Amino acid sequence: MAARKVQGALSLDQLENTGRWLDSNLFKDLGTQLSVSDAVLCVWALETLGKDVNSIVNKLTDILSSDLNMRLRVMVDLPQSSPESLLQLCRLVTIKNPGLAKEIANSTVEDAKRMQLPSGSIIGNHPSLSLLLVNFAPEDSATKQAVQYTLKQLQEKHLDQLPRIQLSDLYLDSRVLWEAGILPKDASERIVNAILARQASNGSWGKNSETISAIRTLAMLDYYTAASAIQRGAAQLRNSLDRDGSLKDDLKDTALFVIALAEANRQSSKEKEFIVDTGVLRPSTGVTVGQMLSALLRRAQKSVVAVNFESEALGKVLLSMLKSNPSLAIAFVHSEKGTPQVLRQFPAAGNVRVRHLDYQIPPMLVLDDETVVYGILSDESLGRNGALCAVMRSQKLAREILDSLGLSAPSASQR
Repeated sequence: MAARKVQGALSLDQLENTGRWLDSNLFKDLGTQLSVSDAVLCVWALETLGKDVNSIVNKLTDILSSDLNMRLRVMVDLPQSSPESLLQLCRLVTIKNPGLAKEIANSTVEDAKRMQLPSGSIIGNHPSLSLLLVNFAPEDSATKQAVQYTLKQLQEKHLDQLPRIQLSDLYLDSRVLWEAGILPKDASERIVNAILARQASNGSWGKNSETISAIRTLAMLDYYTAASAIQRGAAQLRNSLDRDGSLKDDLKDTALFVIALAEANRQSSKEKEFIVDTGVLRPSTGVTVGQMLSALLRRAQKSVVAVNFESEALGKVLLSMLKSNPSLAIAFVHSEKGTPQVLRQFPAAGNVRVRHLDYQIPPMLVLDDETVVYGILSDESLGRNGALCAVMRSQKLAREILDSLGLSAPSASQR
């Protein structure tokens, strides 16, 4: 898969057929063939594509306001089966009928509290109801108990099941804890690494629904480390679209595909705020220097030279880049005897080389023979609040460094 094609996979452009298909299937036999849950996801996706959904929202609000059976079914079924649909439904309905939205939210909270056990567990779909509590009643003691139970389940059970747990379930657990602000950093890193390890060679995570869940989880937890994998997954989904723009005529998957692209796209756009050609990278709100370097690394299209490179996280970024762009040439230069642990995960491929030095040299990166990055390239250093790296775009400086290392090009070194 061409690197340029993969990089454009997150764009919402050229999805006109998908938008038309979603619009044409939106209110087809509402309540029978089409669930309210899918209808709401469809409206959310159309809104994401920039479509005017006001008339659709008004129609949906009128149906729920006038049809008591439909409204009761929404308040009974959606909290368990599709919490995201319920959240979006309340957001959309608030525009025309805030009282109806409040009724649905309050009913959901009261039902969840009635079904909560002393342990904090909620009978039924605990993660779904916990997500709704976090959004509808964030300060309620029942919410805090539910969230703590979710965290306990993750730490004592789900983290050990990461190689086989359904990614849709993992997304929901992660989102509950992430929105509550209590997802531990080490747990988040384990989740991200496990999802990356499960990605197939074609960029997917199996079924379309699982690929969508993987993209959304990675974009939520650590877009900067996982961006290449996200882009490959998005490209695979794009390639799976039928001529009519749908994913196998599945309304839910097609709508969530659009939503997943938009969520990843928003994270991608943030990179422009902190990536510089020449200057200093230092931590900003919610973004570490390590994540900034991940974004900077992914801009390399031809070559990467890594000197005294120790970061496991950046190593995973490079591995993912190789999968997206097999022609990328990588040279590792290090002063240690033997092969550092971080390098052992790389394949013994012709375009991945290692060179040993018998003298000490400061850590640095040289990207595409024109950008030089100075800084301590270890995970511990890059995650600190006071960490910083200097970036300089200079072909002259980059070539002088490569010449002094005996690397006129990365592919010239030998493993």
